[in-house]
Amino acid sequence: MADVSKKLAATTVRDRMNMVGHLFRTAVQEKLIPVNPVDGDKLPRRLCRCEQG
Repeated sequence: MADVSKKLAATTVRDRMNMVGHLFRTAVQEKLIPVNPVDGDKLPRRLCRCEQG
């Protein structure tokens, strides 16, 4: 995750990981996989406009 965060904006990483997480949650619900491999991953912090400088 850290390597990806260095190349992409935090918002981009969060959006993509949210999509991937949703796909894995659906796969768990459909019993295609036993656990969600991205469950509990820490996502980059989204900066408020006042911190973006």
